[in-house]
Amino acid sequence: EQGEFAAGILNRGKLDVNSGFQACYDSSAATRPPGHGRSRRFVSLMGALLLLVPATLVGEVGNRRILAIRVQFPDGPSAPSFSTVQARQNGAANYFDRFSYGKLNLIPTVTTEAFTMPRNSTFYSNNGGALASDAERMARNAGYNDATYNKIGIYYLSIGLTSHATVGGRRFWIQGANGGSTLHEMGHTFGWGHARRWASDNQDQPLSGAGEVRTADYHFMSGGGYDPTPYEKWQRDWIERRGNVTSNGEYRFRLYTFDQRDTDPSLARRTITVSRQGFAQTLWLGYRSRLLDNVSQDGQNTDLRQGLVVYWLRSAGSQAVMADLHAGGGQDNHSIHPGETFSDTAGNVHLTNLGRGGSAPNEYLDVQVNRGGFTGNRPPAPTWDAPRTVAVGTRFRITVTGNDPDGDEVACRWRPTKASPNSTAATTRTYIFNNPGPRTVTVDVSDMKGHTVRLSRSIVAEIGFVEEIGFLRGDVNGDAGWDISDPIFTLLHFFAGGPAPSCLDSADANDDGLLDITDPIYLLAYLFSSPAPAPPPPLGECGADSTADDLTCRSFVPCAAAR
Repeated sequence: EQGEFAAGILNRGKLDVNSGFQACYDSSAATRPPGHGRSRRFVSLMGALLLLVPATLVGEVGNRRILAIRVQFPDGPSAPSFSTVQARQNGAANYFDRFSYGKLNLIPTVTTEAFTMPRNSTFYSNNGGALASDAERMARNAGYNDATYNKIGIYYLSIGLTSHATVGGRRFWIQGANGGSTLHEMGHTFGWGHARRWASDNQDQPLSGAGEVRTADYHFMSGGGYDPTPYEKWQRDWIERRGNVTSNGEYRFRLYTFDQRDTDPSLARRTITVSRQGFAQTLWLGYRSRLLDNVSQDGQNTDLRQGLVVYWLRSAGSQAVMADLHAGGGQDNHSIHPGETFSDTAGNVHLTNLGRGGSAPNEYLDVQVNRGGFTGNRPPAPTWDAPRTVAVGTRFRITVTGNDPDGDEVACRWRPTKASPNSTAATTRTYIFNNPGPRTVTVDVSDMKGHTVRLSRSIVAEIGFVEEIGFLRGDVNGDAGWDISDPIFTLLHFFAGGPAPSCLDSADANDDGLLDITDPIYLLAYLFSSPAPAPPPPLGECGADSTADDLTCRSFVPCAAAR
C-alpha cells in the first residue's frame, strides 16, 4: 500500500502538505467524524516525501473507470452481493457527476463472480495490500484487465480489516454487507482528506487569535452527500469562473450556487476569492442551496439556505477550511446571513451578503466585497419608522434611512430572520404578527466597511388596534419641506402615472377628505399667492389627522424619529 501511495503522489500530485504523515485512512476514529472510527498512520520514507510534493491537483475531468472486485474467504464470510456493490458504485458515480457539474464521469464495473481468496480471512485482517494484490490477480485471470482501470475497490464482509483508501492513489477497501463507505473512500483516492473547519476562540474576529481545526459537517467526506468546497472544485477544474479580489476597492458580484449541477454555464460564477491584506492567505466564498437541514436538530436551516460561506485557505497548498464565523453556536450558523457584514479587520476585508435571488438551478447571492482600511470612515446614524403598536394579523412595513455621513450605501440584517424566506439586505421589511403581545424587531445597519449600528424596538400587537401615523400636511413627497416639488408630485401621480404618495393624508392639502385636483391648486396658492390660507394641521410638527376620512397614511419617514 505504501509503494502505491508514493507512486500516486509522485505521478499525480494528489495530496496536500497538510495531510502530513496521515496518508492512509481507514474507518477507525481520531481524524474521522463521529461514526467513522479512527485513522491508521504509518511513518516511513513515503510519508517524508509528502513534504516535498507540490500541493496541486491535476484536473479531474473526463472518464474514470472503476473496477469493484467482490471477494470471499475459504473460512468465510461470503462476499457482498452484486446488486449491493453495483448500487453503491452507481450512487458514487451520480454524486461525482453532480459535484463536477457533469465533468467527471465514473464508469463502474462490478465483478459478477465473487473471488475466493487463496488464504483465510485472518491473514488479510491486517494486510490490505496482500488482499488487493490477490484480488486483482484473480480478477485478471478471470478476464478483467486491471491495468485499464483508474480505481480499484475491494469489497468484502467483516474480517477485521476496516474500510480505508490510499489518498490520491488507486485502491480502496470496503468492509461490510452494504458497502456504505464507498463514496467516502473513493473520495480519498481522488485526493480528499477529511473535511475541516476553523473554530475560533475570538467571537469578534474569528480569523484572528486562538482557535483550532475541527471536523466539519456539510461536506461529503463527513457524510450526507454535501458538495465539496469551491476551492476543491477549482483545484479539480470543475469550477472555471470566479470573482477575484486582490487589490483594495469596492466590488459587487453575483455569486451562483456551487452545489447545483445544471446552473446555466453563462451565469456560473460559482466562487469569489479575496486575498487578505498583509497575509499570504485567501478567502474562498461560496453559496450552498441544497441539503441544508440542521445538523443539531431536524428542520430546514433558514440561515444556511441563504448564507454566504467562507472557506479559509490559510497558506498556499493547504486545505481550505470552513470558517465558522459565529463562534460558540455550533456549525448551523457558520455562514454570513443576509444583510450581515463580516469584517476581517486584520486582513482589511469586509464581506456583505446582499441576499438571495433566482430559482433553481440558477439561484444566487449578491455579494459586496470591500477591501481596504477605509481610513476616516464614519459609522451611519440610521433612523427608522418602526411602530410601537400594530394590529394583530395586519401587515406593516418598516423602513430604515441610513443617514451615512460619508454617503455610503447601507445594508440591513433584519431579525427575526424568518419573517421572509427570501431575506435580503434591503432597507425595508414587511412583518405580520398573528398573535397578540410584544415582539422585538431588531435591525443591524451596516455601511459594509466595518461599522454596524443596531436599532431595536419592542412592538406590541393588539387586537382591534387602529394605527395612527404622524405626518406633515402638504409635504407630499416626504422630504420634510414645502416647495414646488410637492404639488408637482401630486400632479404627476394624477396625470403622468407617477407613484402615489406613501401618506395620502399628507397630499390632502385642504383636508376635505378627498384627494383630487383641488389639493395641488391649494398648495400652489399657499406657496405663491399672498395672502393665502395655510394647509390645516398637522403643519409645523408631526401629528395625526384630526378629521375622520377614508384616506390612509402607510408611512411618513420625516416623522419616524418622533415615533
